[in-house]
Amino acid sequence: NIVNCTVLNTINIQENYLSGILPQLPVNLYQVYAADNLLSGPVMIEWGKYIQLFLFQIDGNYFTGPLTNVNTSSLKYFQITENFFSGQVTQFTNISKILQIAVAKNYFSGAL
Repeated sequence: NIVNCTVLNTINIQENYLSGILPQLPVNLYQVYAADNLLSGPVMIEWGKYIQLFLFQIDGNYFTGPLTNVNTSSLKYFQITENFFSGQVTQFTNISKILQIAVAKNYFSGAL
């Protein structure tokens, strides 16, 4: 199980034909690159556990549903473009280091 990889700091599975849901991830990750696959379903991440995560990139998949409140102080890059997320754009809290938020080409609605 990948969640038990306690020294793993980067996951790069970009540009494959991987399908299914995004599994539970090790909390010590710095970077998640999972763009351009066939991944789907909701993204169920407890953001507050990921105190070292600075890049989260899941562009070009089939993820759905609303996102939970993104609240990790180390996050600099948050890229979820070209998916099927819906509902209101998620709340971002405790993100003082953020440099990029990319949520284009989804199905978000409501006020910012």
